[in-house]
Amino acid sequence: IVTFVLLGFANGYVTARLAKYFKMRSWRIIFITSIFFPGQMFIAYFLLNLVHWGNKASSATPFMSILTLVALWTFVSLPLVLVGGGFGYRADELTVPVKVTSIPRTIPPQPWYIQYPAAAILPGFLPFGAAFIESVLILSSVWQGRVYYVDRKSV
Repeated sequence: IVTFVLLGFANGYVTARLAKYFKMRSWRIIFITSIFFPGQMFIAYFLLNLVHWGNKASSATPFMSILTLVALWTFVSLPLVLVGGGFGYRADELTVPVKVTSIPRTIPPQPWYIQYPAAAILPGFLPFGAAFIESVLILSSVWQGRVYYVDRKSV
């Protein structure tokens, strides 16, 4: 948690450098980045914790710990993001190493395996197939009393 909070400086710095590169000199962007991701994480954590509180679970986080997280976020992470944004806006502007030409180029037709439907479906076959075969072997060893060996070589 401490590392996440302290990396707010890097968040502000990188956001400011990119905003400056894209000619968006607004502190609103820096402020939004300091709230958006940590806010999503906090809301999800808080809602899950509400479920734990409702079920009177012993694994629920105490309310004072949640207030401590909010205090860390508000009084440490947010100022660090703003300070990092200040350093990012003061840094030199990013330069592209090559000049972009204004002459449009023709894009050759793509082979069938690079076009969208195939490129979206084909890469999933190998990992899904491997996971499916391993799952079948593991579940058959549990349900059917078979012995499952990870390495099939004889020792």
